[in-house]
Amino acid sequence: MLLSYIPLTDTKEGRYITGLPMSEFMEFVKDKTIDTSKRNGDKLFVNNLSLASFTKRYGGRKERLREFVLDKVRHEQHKYISLILKNNSGFSVKHNYSSKQIEEWHKVYTEYHKNKNTKKTLKSIGFTEKLLSENYGTDKIDVGFFQAKVSNDPTYKFRHFFNTYLQTKKDYETNFNFYVSYTVVKSIIQDCKEKFK
Repeated sequence: MLLSYIPLTDTKEGRYITGLPMSEFMEFVKDKTIDTSKRNGDKLFVNNLSLASFTKRYGGRKERLREFVLDKVRHEQHKYISLILKNNSGFSVKHNYSSKQIEEWHKVYTEYHKNKNTKKTLKSIGFTEKLLSENYGTDKIDVGFFQAKVSNDPTYKFRHFFNTYLQTKKDYETNFNFYVSYTVVKSIIQDCKEKFK
């Protein structure tokens, strides 16, 4: 019985489909989240079923572009928030926000970017994406532990990361309502599309 032919996808095309930079794409290859094999010597090809599974779970090019735009918009919002927190008298706010809300947005932005850096550190010492995702939010936060440890203690940082990652990511992606003009957002979208080609 003849098997249907499944065309091979090279790593360049695989990277394009996921929307990731090549360095990040190769990290997923390295930790076996995306399966690959060598054909015709040393040329590396992506397993299409593995690639489909990856994009179903983590999204593909469209989702990466959305994240890229979101990060740029959040960065712009954070610039304004920082000016407000510094009591910049030359900066006016078009909408009324409570100081508590401004501080919360600042905290979420800061925590999100700390978590991104911690995630990179964990991956550099062998944590795979699968292992990371299996451990998000698995422990109750021990208040005594957090009070007893200083923030630069590695154990504190990693435990804090696993207990806060999902909620911080959700807050970062959904709970910002700080005003940025449509003109600014439109410019960001156009710029991101150009850079994402």
